[in-house]
Amino acid sequence: DKGDLPLDIDPKLSWALSNRAVFPVDLNGAPERLIARVPGIGVRNAKRLVELRQMRAIRYQDLIRLRCSIKTLQPFVVVDGGYSAWREQALRALAAGWSPEQLCWCEKRREAGAASQQMGLDYEMSSPVSSISLWEPQGCEPNAEFAVRISKGLSALLQDAALCRTPERWALLYRVLWRWHHGERSVASVADEDGARLYEMAKAVRKEKHDMMAYVRFRHCGQGKRPEYWAWFEPEHEVLEWIADYFSRRMGSTSWCIATPQRVALWDGENLQLRDAPDNVDELRSGPSDDQVEALWLRYYRSIFNPARLNETALQQSMPVRFWKGLPEASLIPAMVSEARNGARRVGQSGLVARMPGKSVAVTADSAQPIRGALSALERCRRCGLWENATQAVPGEGPTTARMMLLGEQPGDHEDLAGRVFVGPAGQVLDQALQRAGLDRDQLYAAFACQSIPG
Repeated sequence: DKGDLPLDIDPKLSWALSNRAVFPVDLNGAPERLIARVPGIGVRNAKRLVELRQMRAIRYQDLIRLRCSIKTLQPFVVVDGGYSAWREQALRALAAGWSPEQLCWCEKRREAGAASQQMGLDYEMSSPVSSISLWEPQGCEPNAEFAVRISKGLSALLQDAALCRTPERWALLYRVLWRWHHGERSVASVADEDGARLYEMAKAVRKEKHDMMAYVRFRHCGQGKRPEYWAWFEPEHEVLEWIADYFSRRMGSTSWCIATPQRVALWDGENLQLRDAPDNVDELRSGPSDDQVEALWLRYYRSIFNPARLNETALQQSMPVRFWKGLPEASLIPAMVSEARNGARRVGQSGLVARMPGKSVAVTADSAQPIRGALSALERCRRCGLWENATQAVPGEGPTTARMMLLGEQPGDHEDLAGRVFVGPAGQVLDQALQRAGLDRDQLYAAFACQSIPG
C-alpha cells in the first residue's frame, strides 16, 4: 500500500491506492473533481454523471452505459467494525454479484470485532446498512431476503481468521464465502489452497489466544485505586476483545485494565469497555511501579529455578522471547541462564544434596554380598594381551595329585562368563565320553592351554 508503485500501473489507480482515505466516493453527492479521481471514470464521464444525478440517482447500470472501465473500476469495500461489519458488506456484495476479483477490501480500524459481536452467517441478512462503501457505493442494491447458508465449522473458521492481523484477511474470507456460495464445498478443506490458508490463519489466532491467557501478567495498582490491576501485552493478532471477555468472567468484580499498542480493555467489575489506545503508549507500557507482590513473585521464581536442569531450547519454545517484554520474571532469565552456563549447572544441586540427611538401609546377612578375596596370580597376569577382551581368567580344576589331565585349547563364551572349565556344550560332550569310558571327572584335572578367551 505504501512506497513506490510499478510504472506500468495506471497513474489514477496509483493515486487512488495511495490515498484510500479519500474513498469511498458517493457518485450521488461527491463533487465533479473528486468523481474524476475515481479509476475508470474519465473527466468527460464525471461531467456526464454530475449532469445525470440532477435528474435521478446514479446506478451501476449508468456506469456500464457510459462504458466506464469496469476492470479498472475496482470497488473499495471498507470494513469498519471487524467481523460483523465484514459480514454485512460481504452479504451485500454477494447479493449484488460482485466477484472477489472486482473488490478491493480494506479496513478503517485495525481491531476486529469483539467475540460478543461475532455471529454465524447461517441466517437471513439483517436490515440494510447505510452504504456498501465502494468506489461506486450505489452499485449494490440491498436485498433483505438474501441469505447464505454455511456449515458451523466454516463459520468458526471465518470468525477466527477475521482476527488474524494480515492485509489479505478480508479478501480471503470473501473469496472463501463466494466459492462456498457457488457450490465449491472443497474450499472448507485443508487440501484446498484457500482452505489451507484459512486454517493457517485460524490456527495462528487460536494459538495467540492461548499464549495471551498464559502470559498476561497483572500488576497491582495500589490500595484503593481503580482499576485494581493493570497488564500490558503486545499480541500479534487482534485477540484483545476475546481475551478481555475471558478475564471479565474469570476475575469477577475485580477491576482491571489490559493495554495493547492498539487498544485498551477496561473492566470495572460490571461493564467491559474497549477503547483506542492513546497516542503516547510509553506511559501505558510502563504501568504501575509500586506493586509489592511482584517482588515476592520474582523471589519465588528465582528460588524454584534449577540450573542443573536448564534446557534453553525448551525454554524458548514454551516461553517465546517476544513475550518477555511483558513478563516481570523475564528480567531474571538472562542472568540465571548465564550463571548456569558458567558453572552453576554443575553445582546447582550440590548444596541441596549435601544438606540432605543420610539414611541407613538394613541388609540381612543372607542378602549381603560376600567379601571377595585377593586376586590370584592368574587374575593379575598381564604378560600378554589376551586378558583385555576376557571377562575373567579360567583356571584349571581338579585334584593336583590326579593321575590324568585333560587339556583344552581355549575357553568358550560359557566358560568366559562362568570362570570354570568345560561348562558349555563341549563340556556336555566331554561328560558323556567320560561316562562311557567309566571315568569320574572329579578325579581328573582339566585346564585350557589358553586360560583367557581371545578377542
